[in-house]
Amino acid sequence: MASAADSSTFTPQYEPQLDFLEEYCKRHPVPEGFAPVMAWKADDLQVDDNEYITCLSDDEQREIMTACATFTESGKSLNDLDASSFPLPLLADRLAATRKNLHEGLGMAVLRGLDTSSLSMRDMFAVFAGLASHISQRRGRQSGGKMIVHITDLSELGVRGAVLPAPYRNSPLPFHTDPAADIVAMFVVQPSLSGGHGTFSPVATVYSTLAARRPDFLRELAAPDWPFVKAGGAGGPEDVTHRRRPVLFLGAVSGAPEMLFSRGSLVRSGCLTMAQNAALDAVHFAARDAACSIQYAAGDVLFFNNRRVLHGREAFLDGCGLRRPGEEERPEGLERKRYMLRLWLQDEQRAGIPPAPMAAIWERTFAEHGHRGHDEGWPLEPDRS
Repeated sequence: MASAADSSTFTPQYEPQLDFLEEYCKRHPVPEGFAPVMAWKADDLQVDDNEYITCLSDDEQREIMTACATFTESGKSLNDLDASSFPLPLLADRLAATRKNLHEGLGMAVLRGLDTSSLSMRDMFAVFAGLASHISQRRGRQSGGKMIVHITDLSELGVRGAVLPAPYRNSPLPFHTDPAADIVAMFVVQPSLSGGHGTFSPVATVYSTLAARRPDFLRELAAPDWPFVKAGGAGGPEDVTHRRRPVLFLGAVSGAPEMLFSRGSLVRSGCLTMAQNAALDAVHFAARDAACSIQYAAGDVLFFNNRRVLHGREAFLDGCGLRRPGEEERPEGLERKRYMLRLWLQDEQRAGIPPAPMAAIWERTFAEHGHRGHDEGWPLEPDRS
């Protein structure tokens, strides 16, 4: 465990450590003259599920399946899918309310009840992207230039001794944000056998908590010297590809606090200071104390505000995966293997422009790429990039 006693021998830690944070706070009291500030606080997420879960009616499900069938029959590329090629007149008002809620309400929403058991993977892509196109028309490119990413535990396919990226393990994920998205969209192909709940906590609540308890950590988080490893960077103190920027920002439209950070990128830099590590731990535990936990169901479509809602994941246990043709029947539920899909969305009208240090990343992620091959960037199977 990291010690807050000696900064000369300090090693940054990926897993948040409450003992370290408490020891650091004892050794480094709040500076003189650092008074708490007024804080904007988001609506409490500890509310009835109906506040953020929309259960689809039978008619709404039929409308979605009809739109999917019509799009598939058109022969169009997934790259050309938008709200006009995936019309949902019956759901339009509810989706418009969902979009507003993502920026002015709780910042998260779940569409539940969709039966995808008869759909191919490409049809799931179409349903997912079609619904997302009514939340935001612009999708971003993710790692490796992919438009969609499969998120599942790939450890059984990994190389011995190699560490898989966080989305491809079954370990818990500390609170964080994705690198470049106003809205993150997730589609639940299949939930895990046990565990794996999504955890969500508003940045405004974290901000308010730190303002009352450790306002100096807010100054630390807003400082422009946080060392993020650039894509492709090797990490470590000798790696000159670090990108220095703040973790904490104020939104251009809302004026509300926003955060953009990956704990893994910061720890890999090898340059994280003790104070920065303590500030990250403080963010994690403040978020944990206010977190809403979502138990996913197959067919769930989740949207959340990536700049104003932190997210994490509980550890999970998978079953044996989907039964292959010819295999014997298994006990009910044993085949369940956590499998999700992810899209990155931009909604500049509602979210405003990204913080200045993030503008170049947003531009690369959401730039128009001209002509693309049919379904380019929509892999039907996961990889580890």
